[in-house]
Amino acid sequence: MRFTGLIESFSIVKDPRMERTRRHNLIDIIVTSICGCISGAEGWVEIEEFGNQRLDWLKTILELPNGIPSHDTFARVFSLLDPKHFESAFRQWLNGLVTASSGEVIALDGKCLNGTQTLTPQRKAPFRMVSAWATKAGVILGQSKAGGKGAGELEAMFDLVESLNISGCTITTDALGANKDLCAKIVAKDADYVISLKKNHRDLYKVVSEAFEQTLPKAEFREQNIHHGRQEERKCHTLKAGILPSETKNQWPGLAAIVRVTYSRTEVDPSTAAKAQFKTSHQVRYYLSSRTLTPKKAFSIIRSHWAIENKLHWALDVGFGEDGCQIRERVAAENFSILRRIALSLLNQEKTTKRSLRRKRLVAAWNRDYLSTVLLNPAAQI
Repeated sequence: MRFTGLIESFSIVKDPRMERTRRHNLIDIIVTSICGCISGAEGWVEIEEFGNQRLDWLKTILELPNGIPSHDTFARVFSLLDPKHFESAFRQWLNGLVTASSGEVIALDGKCLNGTQTLTPQRKAPFRMVSAWATKAGVILGQSKAGGKGAGELEAMFDLVESLNISGCTITTDALGANKDLCAKIVAKDADYVISLKKNHRDLYKVVSEAFEQTLPKAEFREQNIHHGRQEERKCHTLKAGILPSETKNQWPGLAAIVRVTYSRTEVDPSTAAKAQFKTSHQVRYYLSSRTLTPKKAFSIIRSHWAIENKLHWALDVGFGEDGCQIRERVAAENFSILRRIALSLLNQEKTTKRSLRRKRLVAAWNRDYLSTVLLNPAAQI
């Protein structure tokens, strides 16, 4: 079996230990942890147990001169490992796994790791990781630790845009990404943006909303869904940015279009048992775009942004138990979050079965041939 791509990518990680204290190869520790995370391990004790149960198989791809390290060794090494070096190796490996093709929608969004919060002896808030999610390919192109919500998360978005090859792609963010400097950086990297606009940009929000009130475009895309006793309708309209005052438009680099999406929901009011009454709510959202888009295309891009919530954040919490993870040491927790994302990317690229994420992890734990398939998947190019 060829595991050269995976091993070579993570061999660039610098070993933080003193040479005289090393009983186990760093690459053996990293690859064992990746395999364990794919197979359902959610902590250092479980990774050690996986290694002991799969020792004969692991010896076919790794040296393991002193067997499987103890869980204390796994914890100590990952608490010393520089997350930036580990993240750099992660991105290098991802470049071999998948390249964001032209037209790919890349969603940027942050996620809080609630399990990293500590209460005693010194209270520390949970930290956040900002990820770049390729919505079509279904892989994480990179991640960056945020110094906090708000400015810290925005800084992490800058780091991801700067470090990734996003040429020809469309970047989507929530309202936090409505920043002129970030838009300028995206355009400078030969990419486009579709970014949510909220009332924190009071003047711009007013100008954009008034533009749609005064000039309602004829072209419209409409989507209706009926499920769980409620009816939902979404309507999308677009206008060229030239309709805005020039002093407003010119402040936003590359701004080509503005988008409005109107959401309507009608449902039965459960408090009216005697006679059914229908309750309808409405919501309007606006977006800035550096692309001239049809309403249908604009709506498709906006909807695809939420794949990062449904297919990444949800998968990490439900499929990998990220919020419940009790690794409190901050560096080790950050490095373990990278392990989860490596495992998720590999499992998503395994297309030979339609099993759920949870079932894939179970089968990988039970069947070493399937684990090999996940690691050696031709789509993963490793």
